Formats: sequence, C-alpha cells, structure tokens
Amino acid sequence: MQANQPLTRKYSRVLVAGGTGFIGSHIVDKLLKTDAKMTVLDILFTGRRENIKQHKQNRNSSFVKRDVRNLKLAKKTGKESTPSSTESAKG
Repeated sequence: MQANQPLTRKYSRVLVAGGTGFIGSHIVDKLLKTDAKMTVLDILFTGRRENIKQHKQNRNSSFVKRDVRNLKLAKKTGKESTPSSTESAKG
C-alpha cells in the first residue's frame, strides 16, 4: 500500500483498539466518515463510552467492551478487520 493511499481503500472493515479514549475516538470519527465498517474494542479503563456515543446508531459501528490482550477474543473480533490502535497513531 502506498503511503498516501487511505487505509479504507484497501480494507472495508477496521478494528480500533482503545477506540473510546481521546485519540482512539478521533480515529473512529475519521474512519466512519469513509463508510468503513468498524468495531471499537475497549475495556473502558481510561476511555469513556460517551466519546463515541454519536456513533451508537451508526450501522457501520459496533462496540465491544473487552481487553485487547484477550488474544482469543481479538482474533474472533478482528478476523476480517484491519487493526488500528491509539499506539499506532502516536508514531
């Protein structure tokens, strides 16, 4: 994939780990504008569900309250997803 090619051109389903935190919720906002189907995975330790409340009725968005370190769940949830996390956004 080329550096300037948007992520959603290649992938139509995205898993955002930590998607209810400050950075993660902004990633969710941007990606949902591209019509990507998204699963937000977060344990809500520091994130807040109200950070993504505007997407509750969006059919392209779903939320799973789980720890990303649960490998079995992460594999099941992200089977057809492109992983994205707040760690990758930090550079």
